[in-house]
Amino acid sequence: MIIIQKNGFSTIIVTASEMTDYDEPSFIISFRNKQTNEVVFCTVPDTSLFKNRYNLLTIKDTPNPISLDGEVDLKIGYHEYTCLSLSGAVLERGLALVIWNRQTVTSHQNNNINIVYEKTT
Repeated sequence: MIIIQKNGFSTIIVTASEMTDYDEPSFIISFRNKQTNEVVFCTVPDTSLFKNRYNLLTIKDTPNPISLDGEVDLKIGYHEYTCLSLSGAVLERGLALVIWNRQTVTSHQNNNINIVYEKTT
């Protein structure tokens, strides 16, 4: 399962070209919302250094997406994703979860701030 952060950038790893002869610079990713069946597409360039082993894709979730630039506007929740070649061949399928961007969560006691969870990048 891949995780996509709402209103932010998400770098995901897929193995779309691992078992194929495809040597494409980018892929088409479709997301189908599990509740509404709404389908969203985007074209994402592959930035992996080892394209024959895995594909490194960066997706931006934004309210005003440009699908040719790897941007989408996904609803919070589960989506089925399909990774396609530029010619339309299905290369990989899976499940994606869109979540809110996690920030530091704090616990307050006697005016002290104790960090309970801190996102690392």
